[in-house]
Amino acid sequence: MGENLGRCCICVPTRLGVFMLGIFIFLSGLVCLIGLFLQDVRFISGGYSHATMIVSGIVGSLGMIFGFLGCLGAHDNSARYILAFLAYYGLRTATNVAVFTADMITLAKCETWLQSSESEQNWNPTLETISAQGLCQWTRYCYVTAFTVDFLLSAYFILIILKYYQFLNSKPASLLRFPGDSFVPGAGYKSFEEEADGRGEKEPFPRYAGGGV
Repeated sequence: MGENLGRCCICVPTRLGVFMLGIFIFLSGLVCLIGLFLQDVRFISGGYSHATMIVSGIVGSLGMIFGFLGCLGAHDNSARYILAFLAYYGLRTATNVAVFTADMITLAKCETWLQSSESEQNWNPTLETISAQGLCQWTRYCYVTAFTVDFLLSAYFILIILKYYQFLNSKPASLLRFPGDSFVPGAGYKSFEEEADGRGEKEPFPRYAGGGV
């Protein structure tokens, strides 16, 4: 009998959702790596000081590795890879919180930055540009808004990945095949019932019974 693994984002099967999240984290890691080479805060989450930009860029770049592991874990139903992906996602979220806190302290000095002696001792081209253009308050508002949305989504996806990991960790690999939604919608894979009847080839992606969360 099929087992209800549930869905994420209302309509996406949980396993497919984790796979897609792995792709997103991989691409995000690639963008962060580019940002590190260019020393451009626009490619990195936060980083309004040199230290936070480096920390955020390095942790973000690791997404290229762990995003791939997340995709592989969802593809192979591997609890070990999903656990590694979950640990990284937690680290990424914690780093974003720390970077946000440090950046807000830096941005609090924005209005008086050009007139302060600290600006001469600690060169910060990003903060200097924002201060010179009078965008301090607008930058803080946008940053707080973006961080809040990102943090809430990150907390939600951590729960989704944890749920998927607990499911994989509680079942022998031989029992992780269920009737229901295909892993890739419209991909044309044979159903579990067709496999049992000998009417189809062994499908590369096991299926789950999708249920609403």
